[in-house]
Amino acid sequence: MANPTFDMAEVRSRQSTWRLSLPAWLVLICIVTFTVLISAGAAIYKNAPPIPATVVSPQQEIILTQDRIQAGQETYLARGGQHIGSIWGHGSYLAPDWTADVLHRWSLATAGILYNGDPNFDQADWDTLSESDRALLQVELRNEFKTNRYDPDTGALTLTTAQTAGLKKVFADYQTLLSKGSAVHSIPRGWFTDASQIRDVTAFFAWTAWAASANRPNAPFSYTANFPHDDLIGNQVPGQFVIWSIVSVVVLIAGIALFLFVYLTQEDAEEVQPVVERPAIRLATPSQKVTTLFFGVAMVLFFVQILMGMVTAHYAVEGDGFYGVPIQQYLPYAASRTWHLQLAVFWIATCWLAAGLYFGPRFGKREPKFQAWGNGGLLVALTLVVVGSLVGAWAGIQGYLGDKRSSPRKPKDFIECR
Repeated sequence: MANPTFDMAEVRSRQSTWRLSLPAWLVLICIVTFTVLISAGAAIYKNAPPIPATVVSPQQEIILTQDRIQAGQETYLARGGQHIGSIWGHGSYLAPDWTADVLHRWSLATAGILYNGDPNFDQADWDTLSESDRALLQVELRNEFKTNRYDPDTGALTLTTAQTAGLKKVFADYQTLLSKGSAVHSIPRGWFTDASQIRDVTAFFAWTAWAASANRPNAPFSYTANFPHDDLIGNQVPGQFVIWSIVSVVVLIAGIALFLFVYLTQEDAEEVQPVVERPAIRLATPSQKVTTLFFGVAMVLFFVQILMGMVTAHYAVEGDGFYGVPIQQYLPYAASRTWHLQLAVFWIATCWLAAGLYFGPRFGKREPKFQAWGNGGLLVALTLVVVGSLVGAWAGIQGYLGDKRSSPRKPKDFIECR
């Protein structure tokens, strides 16, 4: 007959050994996960879509340059673009995905050039085509957009004649859209007023559309794995990506289940925890009285965040105002959404800071000299950071901070895409 005392001691010994090995397990998991994360990041960086030094027509006329594409990206982000629409699906829910919109407009304009030489070709014209004409035109479009004509040796991307003409139509459309705005998409009128900035931003959008459509070298899918979806040019999700997406979700759920199983099967040690002796209740110190102002500031920030949330949400209903009040020119959607996100960080950080400052004297024997003045100075610094950040973000979105890059002199053979 087994000795129950011996068996219980053995079980506790095993549990103790397992508990001691938990830090080792944690280190191992961190090493594995961060290795995978860093390796994936390096692979993404290595296989990122190239930004062509020049985008040229078949006649070697310069259409776009790398410098203008990058300038367009910087201008777009500086004016709050990450909150108005999205690029490759990363961005705001309001306004279109610019990659998808430019790609579809570009495809339709190119289809019109191929069909009858007219770039003013829209979705309605496409739908009225016969099935045979549509199928033939779709094959031609796929060859136009899926074929990768980028030369890594020279850094030049050569567009076809039809693509070049179609892209000019896209630039003309976006000259109107980005300057006059759109109430439907909460794009303020005059979002961009400088024609060169509009050209640069559209150039950035066009580059993302090319990367989303042209196949990777030696691969049957684009740099973005055929995202966004567009049947017009054959952008459809590759089957292998669907399978691996499902596998990744299954592995994630299995990993969580394994963790819960290991955690729930471990018995807690029956140890009596000593009760910490509570210090006597004391009156608030001078620094604690100053610190209470931090909590007042946090409540104000929280209240303003709620207001910004209301304005931001309402823009999805009324694209150019707030219950009839035309505030879009003064507080555009990008600014209200930026403030809404920033204020959440600010009031939470303020509460964390205030908690540390308030409870610090509670656990010390005495309060340091001039601690109250230090807390007051910190409150002033916090106010400057918060106000400066909010005003700076608003001024950048409104375009008051200027453009980092100035438009360089155009090359002699530069094509004005208007």
